[in-house]
Amino acid sequence: MSTLLPKVGLVAGVALLMLCTPLCARAINEDFNDFVYLTADGIAQAGTLSTLPESPSAFYFNPAALPRTWIPVLMHNHAPRHFPRRQGDPEMDQLDCDMESVIIPLPVGTFGYGFSLQDELGYDYTNHPPGRFDYVLERLSGSETVAAYAVGSYPVRLGMSYHRLLHTYFPPSPRAVFPGGPNEGIPYAGWLRDGESQRLGAVLGLPWLRFATVKDALNLRKLDLPAGKQQVARRKEWRRGWRLLPTGWLSIAGEKRTVVSLPFSPRVSRSAGRRTESRSSSITLRPLGWLEISLGRWNGKRTVGVKLALPGIGLRYAEAKDFLREIVGRAGRVLGDLHFYGVSLGLA
Repeated sequence: MSTLLPKVGLVAGVALLMLCTPLCARAINEDFNDFVYLTADGIAQAGTLSTLPESPSAFYFNPAALPRTWIPVLMHNHAPRHFPRRQGDPEMDQLDCDMESVIIPLPVGTFGYGFSLQDELGYDYTNHPPGRFDYVLERLSGSETVAAYAVGSYPVRLGMSYHRLLHTYFPPSPRAVFPGGPNEGIPYAGWLRDGESQRLGAVLGLPWLRFATVKDALNLRKLDLPAGKQQVARRKEWRRGWRLLPTGWLSIAGEKRTVVSLPFSPRVSRSAGRRTESRSSSITLRPLGWLEISLGRWNGKRTVGVKLALPGIGLRYAEAKDFLREIVGRAGRVLGDLHFYGVSLGLA
């Protein structure tokens, strides 16, 4: 009996470690649904685009912020993040968020459509050697579409949009825990999450002083694929922003975001939910007619961006400091600076 107790204690300890390890190492942040905001413009201006109708990606933040243009506008945003490479290593994606946008002028108002290709919205940690980096070998892939319409001009411009998202989560492969096990090398999806939201927005004021308000209601559904169980969640969001443009070469903006979320559960309760608030601010300088520089803080994270406005084409680069942990939900060491590239055609 005296020799059995240590064995039982050892087995219990190993079992507890196996149960706790996935929970402690889990990286996915199930509440993060803002991949659509990861554009070069959005990062450069610290997410204060709700008051900037001139940006081809501003309608992701506020449907009333669709650019007023006479010709169609195309925009491509690429958000790459790769693990550091070593000799002989394959290329290892850490983050991949590609968004495409098209702005179409109509006889009355403006229409915008943004989308990502299938599996172009997420991250992949499964293809780096186990133990090389402080990451769980998991993957999140998905896609999102946004359709928006805006009408009016200063002093009042109104807009509405419809969002649809789909995310699939792949947990760490069993071969990382049990090498040679029966499921070695067989990837499987842990859960599937889809959702839709309707967004209403307005931009008020004059070209040199603007105010914006946006209201969004998001409904989410999560399906646990191995168990077949379904859960639902809801999130309501309000954005209130302002922008001051005292001269043609200076722009100062601020924005406050309030989110009330009800977590995933078999049935969404009618309780108040969890309330969070965040603030962003940015300053944009245009020392030359074709050069634009933006500095900002997005919920405490520093951002910087550069834009070259050439005839008929705009080139953008932006960087966000330590922003990756906001996506993957990790509190530990994260190779977290994100770099974004954007190209727009038809709008300087």
